[in-house]
Amino acid sequence: SDRDRRIRAVTSLLPVGPWVSAEQLARFKDDHRRQLRLFRGFVEQLVRRERDDESFEMRIQRAAELRDELVDELEAIQGRSTSSGLWLSAGKYVASLLEASPISGMLDLISGSRSRSSDAQRGREIGRDGLAYAVMARSSLRARSSSEILA
Repeated sequence: SDRDRRIRAVTSLLPVGPWVSAEQLARFKDDHRRQLRLFRGFVEQLVRRERDDESFEMRIQRAAELRDELVDELEAIQGRSTSSGLWLSAGKYVASLLEASPISGMLDLISGSRSRSSDAQRGREIGRDGLAYAVMARSSLRARSSSEILA
């Protein structure tokens, strides 16, 4: 039934375990209403798209894989944005010590700015995706230690 498929899709794409309190889940849901609305639309399309169970299961599997790829991509973007700030600071310090030419320093700044701009744009694209809610849940509500899983 559609209800069973909906439950299967949600439990597969939002692997939220007992380590997440009802309070945390409610706060997450309130903080990400727009993404939740997109996710619900995605699940409805997923449920109704395929009538046979095998195709439905394959789509769920691909959606879970894509969610994990998007989580990795966002984490990489966040890592680059953190490290780019450090590199920019270190670059200014090294340039002042070596008295590098102003043109090479400007080229580095422009290149870094373009990269940060494209990362920010990609982050916004992911935030508008139908799986954005699942991506954020996977990142924010996952277990942080084995003891949380066993609790």
